[in-house]
Amino acid sequence: MKLKAGFVLGLVVSVFASLSVANASHYGMAGCGVGALIFKDKPGKIQILAGTTNSMFYQTFSISSQTSGCTDNPDDVASLFININRSAIQKEISKGEGETLTTLSKIYDCKEAASFGKALQTHYSEIFSETFQTSKELHSNIKDVVKSDSVLKNACGIVS
Repeated sequence: MKLKAGFVLGLVVSVFASLSVANASHYGMAGCGVGALIFKDKPGKIQILAGTTNSMFYQTFSISSQTSGCTDNPDDVASLFININRSAIQKEISKGEGETLTTLSKIYDCKEAASFGKALQTHYSEIFSETFQTSKELHSNIKDVVKSDSVLKNACGIVS
């Protein structure tokens, strides 16, 4: 029974990997998707979880709207994520922590999620300086904060 379950699980991961190969140089075996945003290309059994995570969310919508990491441009992914989660991000930046903010730090490829949240909280008024801003403007403001922070400029890959 264990052998059969392992075979089926391996087959599922293989199918996900083969369906998600487009520009897969920075994806793990599970390919692009929400799982790839979270688990990146870490080798090993974690890719099974990444593939499962990919399939649990609206993969078709995620790929077509470029919110799944299936694009080579992290700036586009960040802007779209900010647009979709704007109110949650604004609320969590005011607190300096939260699930959506942690996800945004992963999109920014930050190794320091807690520092990311605290730095954005400190610069809240600079990030949200106008009544209405586009998601690209907010993304640009957040990147400016990351670039100016002594810890984050080296800990976040999106500013490189």
